[in-house]
Amino acid sequence: MIDYHIHTSLSDGSGEHREYYNEALRLGLSEMGFSDHFCLRPVPWAMGLDDLPAWKKRMQQVRKECSGSCRVKTGLEVDYFPEREEELKAVLDGLPLDYVIGSVHFLGTWNFDSSLDGYDEWDLRHLYEYYYNLVTKAAESGLFDVIGHLDLVKKFGHRLADGLEKIITKTLEAISKAGLAVELNTSGRNKPCRDFYPSYTLLEQCYQFDIPVTLGSDAHNPGDVGQYFPDAIDMLKKIGYTRIAVFEKRQIGFIPF
Repeated sequence: MIDYHIHTSLSDGSGEHREYYNEALRLGLSEMGFSDHFCLRPVPWAMGLDDLPAWKKRMQQVRKECSGSCRVKTGLEVDYFPEREEELKAVLDGLPLDYVIGSVHFLGTWNFDSSLDGYDEWDLRHLYEYYYNLVTKAAESGLFDVIGHLDLVKKFGHRLADGLEKIITKTLEAISKAGLAVELNTSGRNKPCRDFYPSYTLLEQCYQFDIPVTLGSDAHNPGDVGQYFPDAIDMLKKIGYTRIAVFEKRQIGFIPF
């Protein structure tokens, strides 16, 4: 099995690469991908442009040092801003990457992923529509290989029960048309929503659109590697998935469960 969503001390994780790798070996993973945050806006939890040379050098070292039975892949989790697509493309095109996870953490200037303050200012339906419109644009941008934590907007338990069929269909159509994968991100079970990203129902819809799935723990410390993966695999099998998407040099491939 694989874990493609791991954060180290280069961004907001608390462990070093070798510690994560040792845990992956212990779990018997066949591949792991380091995907530290990169953000064009200056934020304390992500790497910026000035950090990329050191990141590149470190990842070259890691891939030489960690050469056991678990293959190391080089990824990034990148924040999407619709007004900065060209700038971001120029940056990503120059990096030695196996895959890029595209994530929406910001609605305008508000980081809804870490700040509870803004939720009361939104009508819940408008919040969800705004979020999924940005995810759709991210899928259409051609910048990414994987869409990260597809329904992250539910993180703090602000759920919208119905009325989203049209906009979610538009989002999934965009993801499918672009040939992207969606990650099954298991970290949501530790959050107030107590649920994987995406939910079972939304993952069923991904399957209906023939959207591939990759797997990520969103680990921020070595002990989180592979968290809840047995439950995640059971969920995927129940829906009908038989394989997991993997990446190399930004080309998709598949391995069976």
